[in-house]
Amino acid sequence: MTPQHHGIIGHTMYLRKYGTIANMVNFSPESDRNSSRLAKFGFDPETFLPNNTLYQSLSDIDVKSKVLTRWIYKKSALSRMLHKGSDVLPYVNSSDMFLNLSKLVNKKTPFTFVYWDALDSASHVYGPFTPEVQSELRNILFGLLNEFIKNIKTQYRNKVCIFITGDHGLVQVNKTGRLFTNTIPKFLDNLSRPPSGDSRTSFIKLDNPNCNLKNIFQKYKNQFDIFPSDKFVKEGFFGSKIVNKDVSSALGDYTILSRKGNVLMHRFKSDFKASLSGYHGGLTDDELFVPLFVVNPKNLD
Repeated sequence: MTPQHHGIIGHTMYLRKYGTIANMVNFSPESDRNSSRLAKFGFDPETFLPNNTLYQSLSDIDVKSKVLTRWIYKKSALSRMLHKGSDVLPYVNSSDMFLNLSKLVNKKTPFTFVYWDALDSASHVYGPFTPEVQSELRNILFGLLNEFIKNIKTQYRNKVCIFITGDHGLVQVNKTGRLFTNTIPKFLDNLSRPPSGDSRTSFIKLDNPNCNLKNIFQKYKNQFDIFPSDKFVKEGFFGSKIVNKDVSSALGDYTILSRKGNVLMHRFKSDFKASLSGYHGGLTDDELFVPLFVVNPKNLD
């Protein structure tokens, strides 16, 4: 499923059924500090997607699947939505993650998906092209070779195909590149709801249809680009021609794209502090393009 089909188009989204800007990781209003708050109002993550997950489709053809994810995510609403149809197994750190993965391979598990979050976390905290991120990359490669591949039984080494990739890249943003919505004159006064999406791609719903958004952002024209939101649907930015009924309402009237090195930030919580150095969600090459490695363990002997 593409975003235009399943309907999830941002880290935060306007959900018209619940009348709120929701955090699509925590499944709570973005202003709420608690997780899964929307469940109290009838939100069911296991029925949110309009079609089967990958794991359900595999199950339909009698292919059993496992998911390895960090223990804090195992029972989260996001995992319940994305991993429906699989057997979700928790890990504590990379050491037991790789050891458990080798055990699954040695038990001839047909399909296993593994999510490792530390590289993303380090890239957010320190920035994507920093020594700290390079150190984490070396750490994960060491575990891959020494805790996983070396523990695969000889008879299975030529029967396993390993795909390694990422879900996105990141860009570096310094303090001077952070623009807060409450510092832009006349901006929030002309909105019918807070901006949603992401700080690199913001979806805007106007309260006043005669408002000229480009005039308001004239001072920041070298930092942000503004487009009618329906442009992205018509040109297939979100994928297939199958349009989820909630996409249009979530997109709003305009989409603001942040140029490299810039973010547009909205304070949903009064004590929110911008402390990250790496961000994603925009349309630069560094965010869009990710590597794909295909590994046959037999070739590493």
